[in-house]
Amino acid sequence: MSEPIVAAPEHSNAIDGQDDGTELSRRGSSINAVATIAAACVGPILYMVYVSHYAVNSFFFDDYSTFIAMHLFLHGHLPFSQLWIQYTEGRQVTSNFVLMLSARVDRADVRSILLFNGVIFIATYGIVLALFQKYLRSRLTPVPVLLVGIVWFSIGDVGNSLFAYQLSLYFVLLFVFVMLFALLYPVRHRNFWFAVAVVAAMASSLSFLDGFLAWPLGAVCILWGHAHSRRMRLEVGIWIATLVAISAAYFYGYQSSGCVISQCSPGNSLSQPFTMLRVVLALIGGVLPGGYFGDKIHNPLRFELVGAVLLVVAVFILIQSWLHRDDRERMPLPMLMVLFALSWDVLVALGRTGLGVNYIAGINRYMMPNLILLTAIIIYAWSHRPSTLQAGSDGAGAYFTRWLPLSLVVIFVIVQVVWSTSFGLVNARAARQMFVTEAQLWVNLDRVPVQDRACEVEQVLNQGFFPGGPPQLPAKDHLGEFSPNSFRYFRSLGPPPLSPQCEH
Repeated sequence: MSEPIVAAPEHSNAIDGQDDGTELSRRGSSINAVATIAAACVGPILYMVYVSHYAVNSFFFDDYSTFIAMHLFLHGHLPFSQLWIQYTEGRQVTSNFVLMLSARVDRADVRSILLFNGVIFIATYGIVLALFQKYLRSRLTPVPVLLVGIVWFSIGDVGNSLFAYQLSLYFVLLFVFVMLFALLYPVRHRNFWFAVAVVAAMASSLSFLDGFLAWPLGAVCILWGHAHSRRMRLEVGIWIATLVAISAAYFYGYQSSGCVISQCSPGNSLSQPFTMLRVVLALIGGVLPGGYFGDKIHNPLRFELVGAVLLVVAVFILIQSWLHRDDRERMPLPMLMVLFALSWDVLVALGRTGLGVNYIAGINRYMMPNLILLTAIIIYAWSHRPSTLQAGSDGAGAYFTRWLPLSLVVIFVIVQVVWSTSFGLVNARAARQMFVTEAQLWVNLDRVPVQDRACEVEQVLNQGFFPGGPPQLPAKDHLGEFSPNSFRYFRSLGPPPLSPQCEH
């Protein structure tokens, strides 16, 4: 009887030890989950605080193209022609529709539109994290999530985050990543998710011209790593047929020039390939922003050098993804993000090279695709870091070599975040002041001396970079700065001080 008595406690202790280990593992998983969620929330919270603080209920520049649609909708019409109208390179059907609805909901309050842009941006970020986890094949941890978040929500992107009309680009981003999610993430209900991908690609195309990049990216997803089968051929056929159909409708009556000057056209850009390449490099290098409301860019060399380095890294990711397409890159998330970002840059250069490299480097309107590029580099570098077992068995030299790529990426991310945050805060303050000045002038124009009005309008318009005059339809419909509460506020501020050039 003694043996069982001795054996029983030993067996019991072993089970207790297993329970302790399991409990510790569960506790560690719970701590990691909480820390990861907290890290994921840092970027979105700071971004929304930033937008909320610097947003002004004041229309600006490209917003003017939506006023007719808003006016007609407010007066009981559904202006399909205005929803479908081309502006610059694209037909912004989805964003025009939302902006039109906003006129009915809250008198097109620009602050609400900017916060809505932020919500779309956060939703897209959530999809990116889900895809990142699938690509990583393990649970996310706080460090990579924080790195991705602080880059994704960079406030250096003033030219998009504080301008209502950029809603079209946020829609492009959302629908492209919804499409990628539908084609890459689910393992069941393939027919349903393929239909979601088709609808998302169509919605992306109807958001802006860059949205057509969804179609080649989707084709890569369908073809990548799959053996030829009847199902794959059917999906490719449906994909191409849908693309042809929406292209025929979209490009009927399309004007190829993307801006108001004759040099701004694809033909002009292609006629100077070296300058176009410099523009692409300057766009990529814009992740370290400059210019805008600060000093103008007179030498874009710094942008081009940073862009060249990031382009080399991007090409490396593309090559490695192709070489390892049958094993570790069966879900080529970084490659797809790189292709998306670089293709977007090429489209911008195709329509904007005529404006010059200095202008492109300093305008800060094209930072978004290159934040996607930097995010892709972070995801790839983190996913290919050395394992702890590898690191422990390495010598000092090999250890250093293995960890060098990720270390360089982290250092660059830290520099980018510090640089772009400083830039973003300075230029957000300048943008806010510009919006307030314009709203003050439009609302108080009757208080400006008659002899000075034309000069004052010209000065403010030149400062704001857009042609045309004070808005007429928003005043009639009480939209934006002319909505009752905003009108009273800007009216109480009075007209802005007279520009020195207009003083008599």
